[in-house]
Amino acid sequence: MAIRRKEFGGSDTMIILVGDKSDLSNSRKVNVEDGQSSAQLEEIVFIEISAKENLNVEEAFHQMAGRIHEINSKKRLKR
Repeated sequence: MAIRRKEFGGSDTMIILVGDKSDLSNSRKVNVEDGQSSAQLEEIVFIEISAKENLNVEEAFHQMAGRIHEINSKKRLKR
């Protein structure tokens, strides 16, 4: 799995790696550890969700909104 932040933007770009269908663990294509290590390597957020079971769906949006707020706050402080 290759994720390159530089392809999508700089350090002020919010990227979240979402592993969907966590309820179907027996047909998994990417294991949790690989998702976490890829995200950690690129310094992005990783979360697994299940839309079917409504697991972590809202949390993914909360994490994204929190990170965007953090980025914007840092930008304001630099001005």
